[in-house]
Amino acid sequence: MKGFHFPKETHQISVKTTDVENPPTDASSKKYKLIEIIKQESTTDHIPYKKTCAPGFVPLGEICVLNDRCGSGIYPGKVCVMDGIEQPYLKPLQQGNAGISATNIICAEGLKQMFKSHNGSPACIKPQSVNSLKERGWQTFMPIFACTLKYAPSMWSG
Repeated sequence: MKGFHFPKETHQISVKTTDVENPPTDASSKKYKLIEIIKQESTTDHIPYKKTCAPGFVPLGEICVLNDRCGSGIYPGKVCVMDGIEQPYLKPLQQGNAGISATNIICAEGLKQMFKSHNGSPACIKPQSVNSLKERGWQTFMPIFACTLKYAPSMWSG
């Protein structure tokens, strides 16, 4: 049984571990297969979206786990390069589709999280762009919006 931690999430899972014969030098010597999800405690689920996870994570069955093939220094947001190829990861909007809340979006290393002031949507920004976006009203924290309790589903559609 292993435990995996996500921002505000914990999963206990049963995993079958097998040795990989002659793995590449930048790869894990172990192969993991999800047997079952024993316990899941979370405020949001982090599931693969189109077979891709947030930066630093890989799909394992129905959940995303830290990508141990990226080495022992792996952490949420770390960009993983294997065989000279940067591994794909979910952009902020796609992370929302995978069940990660706007305040828990994981930006790839080297990027800063900001929120659009008019609708609170998150974005991952290059550090050199932060100040100019702040001047346009973007924020480094989730804006607070008043709840009118008005049911208006059409305002959220495309």
